[in-house]
Amino acid sequence: MEKSTNEKVDSFLGYFVEAPRALYHIISDTSVAKVQIEHWDDVSVFDYDNKIKKLEQIKYKSPCNFTDHSKDLWNALYNWFIVISNKREQLRPDTKFVIYTWNKCNIGPLANDFLNIKKNNNFNQIWEKQEKYFKTESHSDEIKRYFEVMNEDKDLVKLILTSFYIEQPNTTSPEDFEKLLEQQYGELFHPVREFNTYIKGKLYISLENPKLKAEKLIEFTRADFDFYKDRYNRPPIYNLLDSSNIERKKIKGLESSLMVKQLEEIGLKDSIENAIIDYIAWDILCLDCLAYGYLAESDIRQVYDEAKREWQENKTYLATKNQEYDGVELYRKCCEEKIQPKSLLIQGSEKRVARGVYNKMANNPVDDRHSVGWHHKYKEKFKDFYEEDI
Repeated sequence: MEKSTNEKVDSFLGYFVEAPRALYHIISDTSVAKVQIEHWDDVSVFDYDNKIKKLEQIKYKSPCNFTDHSKDLWNALYNWFIVISNKREQLRPDTKFVIYTWNKCNIGPLANDFLNIKKNNNFNQIWEKQEKYFKTESHSDEIKRYFEVMNEDKDLVKLILTSFYIEQPNTTSPEDFEKLLEQQYGELFHPVREFNTYIKGKLYISLENPKLKAEKLIEFTRADFDFYKDRYNRPPIYNLLDSSNIERKKIKGLESSLMVKQLEEIGLKDSIENAIIDYIAWDILCLDCLAYGYLAESDIRQVYDEAKREWQENKTYLATKNQEYDGVELYRKCCEEKIQPKSLLIQGSEKRVARGVYNKMANNPVDDRHSVGWHHKYKEKFKDFYEEDI
């Protein structure tokens, strides 16, 4: 683990603070090749030579206190000191050490002295003042320990303090920060809330976990950004896989499935191959779109929930027509419905999408949340299907 003590304790981790901030660095500076979240620092910014351009600690509590010997100030300096102690070769000559405050903060005389060291060229004088302070004044053991550790390598402390600054936002809340991004960068940043979904789909991780540790490397590159930008510059469009591109062995593998058994029972034998093909096409669409961040698992669940409601409504309607047990008619009516994820434009036959969705659901075990059956004795007849087939 690269960081020392700067562990987050609430759900702001990533979603409202670090993820949008990482994206901000990528888009606002073309010399940035990648950013990392919760690794060297809250946000670490790299150039194309894999050198550190900026280490940024994000302070989101209010008020943020940088007056005199405040923990906020000294903890930040100590974290940087520990992180780069053995990694100086990865720093650029102009590496910046930044505290970004999510809200307005109070900056005291000592913090101002640190911020002006480069301009005044008075590091030795300022640091000697700190040595005298900790010798003569009582202070918290934690702050004093920070100073004692850093005092063992004054050159490294000088490197940090001559490149140190505090950045404060123009606004004071996450909502206003979103608006600021939109104003500066247009519609591209309108879906900033979706960034967590994208990260989770693309990198198979979640930024919502407040206990996230730094050994889980979260990296966001310019190539990722271009993908993200393209995704939101136009609606995601997906073509259902053509039946000729589906492997025969996949089709053969589903010929004894629950879905097929039900279709045979209600006399739809002529539709079985198409049903299998659409089932596979829908399954592949879901897997691909989840992997590339077009969809979240919640999007898929929503499709199944809505499809099941349609199925139930059609079943109820048929019951009023004395066709309660007409599985063929129920299948036909449901497959005519327009069913697809709202965040994805699927080109091709809407019937194929609906067939794929319903056949996937019909293939689920009886007690599954997203389970429907075309046979009127579904629960009784197919209850043990999976146990018998395995």
